[in-house]
Amino acid sequence: MATMTKEQKEIYINIRAEQIKYFQDKYNGHNMKNPFDFEKAKESAKFQLESDLNINFLRLTLDELLLNDNDTCIEIAQSRVNEKIKDVITSVFRDFLDDLDKK
Repeated sequence: MATMTKEQKEIYINIRAEQIKYFQDKYNGHNMKNPFDFEKAKESAKFQLESDLNINFLRLTLDELLLNDNDTCIEIAQSRVNEKIKDVITSVFRDFLDDLDKK
């Protein structure tokens, strides 16, 4: 399992929360009238990190968060999540076919 210190987690969550807020404000129309709440973004970032660590899969490394702009990080994270989904679906499908072969 990937591990992070408490300090690394705090840095990660705060940067990721900024990105989530940026994404919501930019792409979901919250920008001028109703900006996305930072605390809500922080909760989402914490949940994502805890989930990622539990399955040993980081959609973004701390280095990537620190070295890239928001749009690049969003692209990296989405690409990794899509790849993970594809891997899981492929694995489940293979298991299904193996079960059929056994019958």
